[in-house]
Amino acid sequence: MSAFDLSLASSPALLSPALLSYARTSLRLIHFGRLILGFGGAAFLDLTLSRYRWTAVTAELVDNVEWISRFVARGLLMLWLSGIGFLLLYQAAEPEKVPNPKIWAKVIIVAILTINGIAIHRLVLPFLRRQVGKHLLADIEPRKRAALIGCGVVSVVSWVMRWCSARLPN
Repeated sequence: MSAFDLSLASSPALLSPALLSYARTSLRLIHFGRLILGFGGAAFLDLTLSRYRWTAVTAELVDNVEWISRFVARGLLMLWLSGIGFLLLYQAAEPEKVPNPKIWAKVIIVAILTINGIAIHRLVLPFLRRQVGKHLLADIEPRKRAALIGCGVVSVVSWVMRWCSARLPN
């Protein structure tokens, strides 16, 4: 018995085609909605911050970035929850899909987004708050500048890859 085995799989009445269809559709709506929320918010933040790289950071900008980053974090959390829901649904109804490398590639991309999101919340947002009144990248050492830009690059590339992978069939 694998770690993903469900007791539902032994109860065919609970796995009627109509119920599976409703569950799959609900998960898709949640998953794609949160993907749009996370990707859109992250893209907006990246573009906004790139615009401020040579101008003074304002407290209003920092407040907006922190506010939008909470939506991105919530979108990422819901991606995890709906993704786990998909894995459980596949295990119960279509176990041949569970070992599909495309599914696990999507999981890896979301894991990268999560690690990068933690770095952004722990490193980039406090840095941004300290830069109020100064240029975004003014007077910082090259290593720190590279780390900040790296977080943005990982964010953009990972969200784009996750968006593109959402269009692939499982």
